[in-house]
Amino acid sequence: MSAKFEKLMLEKMDKLSGDLNSFKNDITERLVNFEKFTIRKFEEHDKKFEAIDRRFEAIDRRFETIDRRFEAIDRRFETIDKKFDVVDKKFVSIDKHFDILDKQVHKLTEDMQVVKEAVILIEDKITREIPTLFDAYSMHQDKQERQDNTIDSLNLKVEDHDIRISCLEQKVI
Repeated sequence: MSAKFEKLMLEKMDKLSGDLNSFKNDITERLVNFEKFTIRKFEEHDKKFEAIDRRFEAIDRRFETIDRRFEAIDRRFETIDKKFDVVDKKFVSIDKHFDILDKQVHKLTEDMQVVKEAVILIEDKITREIPTLFDAYSMHQDKQERQDNTIDSLNLKVEDHDIRISCLEQKVI
């Protein structure tokens, strides 16, 4: 090889080496800048993620509060359901009592109808028998008056006989 060629090659190699060093430095600087940029972006994203995490924590706390409220509401509904069950059972019991009372009222109504019809028959019988009863009563009173008169007459006769016996006894003595 010729010296000229070697010199040219060495110059080109130096230049290439310088270009490579420059390129290497440029790449290194770019990598450093890219790394700094990436780190900065990661830090920014990290801050954003931290903010998002805080928001999620706040949301989680809100959801926990809401869950507790729903649990309290569920307990209230369970209590209300139990009370409704008790009330429903009471209504069923009351309905049964009303059915029993309704049957008893129906039976009493039927019995009252029978009594009413019996009273009507008795009133009718009494109404028809009153004149007969008054006639019988009048006849009984007349008979009693005659018997009283007969008794009075007999009492008078007995007194009269007692007086005669007394008189006769006095004469005999």
